[in-house]
Amino acid sequence: MAVGCLVFARRFAGDRERGWTALAMTAAVLPTALVAWPSAEGFSVRLLVAAGLMFAFVGALAWRYTRTTGKTQRQVEMSN
Repeated sequence: MAVGCLVFARRFAGDRERGWTALAMTAAVLPTALVAWPSAEGFSVRLLVAAGLMFAFVGALAWRYTRTTGKTQRQVEMSN
């Protein structure tokens, strides 16, 4: 998942979208750092937070691409 975020970060950087680039980089680095933290205390909480951050990023991408195209995948399929 982190590698996918980095791919999106590279794409957004190529499109000169700083905000989305920063969000994608944060979505790649922060959950990885939370999971890789060496302490065993609170590991389940860190996993929960990391998963929440990843799902939030995927949701933000879905919102972005639905908003920019104006159609959902189902609407595109129905029009063909």
